[in-house]
Amino acid sequence: MREKREIKIFLLVMVFFAAACWLRYFDHTINPQDTTAFAFSYRYGFISRGFMGSLLGLAGYLTGLDLMNYETVYAWSTVATILFFCCLFGFFAAVLVRCEGRELRRQQYLIILTAVFAFPMFVTEENFGRLDVYLTILMLLCMILLIRGRGEWLVPPLCCLGVLIHQGFVFMNVNIVLVLLFYKWLKSGGKKRRYYFLLLAVTFVAASSLFVYFEFFSHVNGTRIYDEVVENAKQLAVDGETYSTALVNHEILGEGVFMDEWFFHKINYVELPQFLLVFLPYIWIAVRFGKDLFSRATGGRDRWIFAAVALGAWTVLPEFVLKVDYGRYLYSIVFYYLAMILSLTALGDGQVKDALGDMEARLTKKMYAPAILIVYPMILMPFLDVVISQINVVLCGFMPSLMEW
Repeated sequence: MREKREIKIFLLVMVFFAAACWLRYFDHTINPQDTTAFAFSYRYGFISRGFMGSLLGLAGYLTGLDLMNYETVYAWSTVATILFFCCLFGFFAAVLVRCEGRELRRQQYLIILTAVFAFPMFVTEENFGRLDVYLTILMLLCMILLIRGRGEWLVPPLCCLGVLIHQGFVFMNVNIVLVLLFYKWLKSGGKKRRYYFLLLAVTFVAASSLFVYFEFFSHVNGTRIYDEVVENAKQLAVDGETYSTALVNHEILGEGVFMDEWFFHKINYVELPQFLLVFLPYIWIAVRFGKDLFSRATGGRDRWIFAAVALGAWTVLPEFVLKVDYGRYLYSIVFYYLAMILSLTALGDGQVKDALGDMEARLTKKMYAPAILIVYPMILMPFLDVVISQINVVLCGFMPSLMEW
């Protein structure tokens, strides 16, 4: 009873933290990059990223209102961001109710660290209204279902929905779902094991098939619908004119945009070493934790699981090679590892719990280390998009010549 009360108080405090992040970082605007995505619709055929625009069109048809405007997208995005926070807190609650004693304190600490990265992510000018928020909502719903062990049959359709919204779901979000399914498959026996293998196979094949279709076969009518999509994109902009040319050219015409975005690639190439340098303490802790976890493997099954956990985040690597927006991709990696540890602990993995206990013992030997590890990333955050994070703004301000190559 006391632990339930403690969990409620903790989550209430986290609500105030989330509200503070919203007030601090919310800029009350949506970028043209993000409004443009709502101009795509299935009325032009089964095209890439057409789901949200189709949903907006369906809402307009049912209400008899013209919803193809900036105000609607802004309101829609506000509701989606609130829903993201609700799902994130649902995930936190699903983890905490499965912990007790000292383990509960460790999870609370990890949740605070996760919140430092996650709370401001989708309220900044760069990321408010971005399709990533819908992908994260679907990912969180899948994680909650898998932790609770209920309604898990919904995981494949939820993942397919994610790919319908944005193909990036395959690289940035579905990884944690597949690794958790892989974990439950290897840890289960009998009919349950066959069930989780089926879920894993269906999720992987369905998401991959949709990705391949949208990337390579959904642009056949691009030239015919291009002008109309552009007009819709302009209607959705705050000024009635500005839209993302690169996004329309890539998703509707199927054109590569690497050279068009070369200036932004150069920014990312300069910023990445900077960020990794200032983030080095967490990289060291993660590597140390991973080595400790692997040392606890008692057989081939454990080694396969821990290898999947360690490598799962690197499905995002193609995005680093082909795209800009390193801030989004680094956020997905950080969130993956923190959420994975929380999920495996909630699923009762004894080896992860023991490794966390040892890590806690090492860190608490230095009196202020735990507090510093929470406060330090607040200086670095929030994650942005092309500009990786707030700390890169500061560092590039001191070294502007780096951007001139």
